[in-house]
Amino acid sequence: MSRKQLKAKLADLRTLLAGQFPTTRDLDEWSVAFDWAAGPIPFGCYAEINPEMRAIVFRAIWQLPFPPDRRLAVAEYLHRVNYPAPVGGWAIDLDDGDVRWKSGVYFGDGELTDELMFEVINSSFALIRLHVMGLVKLSNGAPLPDALEAVGDDPGEGVIGG
Repeated sequence: MSRKQLKAKLADLRTLLAGQFPTTRDLDEWSVAFDWAAGPIPFGCYAEINPEMRAIVFRAIWQLPFPPDRRLAVAEYLHRVNYPAPVGGWAIDLDDGDVRWKSGVYFGDGELTDELMFEVINSSFALIRLHVMGLVKLSNGAPLPDALEAVGDDPGEGVIGG
């Protein structure tokens, strides 16, 4: 796909997202951002089409950085939940406590379809919901075993601004 075709795909993605997420906005010429919630837990999200890498990348950012005294427990939790995850994964910046989900797919010389873009995003939503309640427990000071017991407690889809 040419850069022009990829730009058109980004416009398609923006239009499709805006229909579901009223907070959809452009970040830059290759990225679109929107807000999403797993139950009551808000995430800032963005999808990027990277023409040089020939990839679509998706990120969801936990809104409150973890304090220094919780970061090692969060890192251990993320390590444990990432291992069995079939795609994507969580990361924490141990310096500032920023936690985010990241996923994507290389489409190479193939076609970037609407279905592929939405599979990257929707599979991410499902896996975030699978793990988010453990992060909530950790943010409230719970020990790691309690957080791991919360894996699979799906808070469902949330509503931003409603």
